[in-house]
Amino acid sequence: MLLRIVQRPPQEIYAIGLRYLTEKQDAQTALALWLEASDRGSGDAAFGVGRFYDPLLWDLGPHPFTAPNAERARQFYELALRRGIADARGRLRTLPPKAEPTP
Repeated sequence: MLLRIVQRPPQEIYAIGLRYLTEKQDAQTALALWLEASDRGSGDAAFGVGRFYDPLLWDLGPHPFTAPNAERARQFYELALRRGIADARGRLRTLPPKAEPTP
């Protein structure tokens, strides 16, 4: 069934993933669909993946990961922002500062 879904346009894939998350509480399937949609240009999907990683949103629902990751959240929010998702700017501001590389 997922093979038929991923043949659809990216925004449809994103919407189907959102239904998996909200109606079935299936974060794993939502993540898989959103990663596919994001790879194909969906800013909404990139934003959704960023929310999964976001440490400040960790208490809000089912997650496909065992721990938050601010750096991965930042990467997906930046991608979403480049694709025109204005809400990503606000989420980026709430994340902790980037870790400085150690010498």
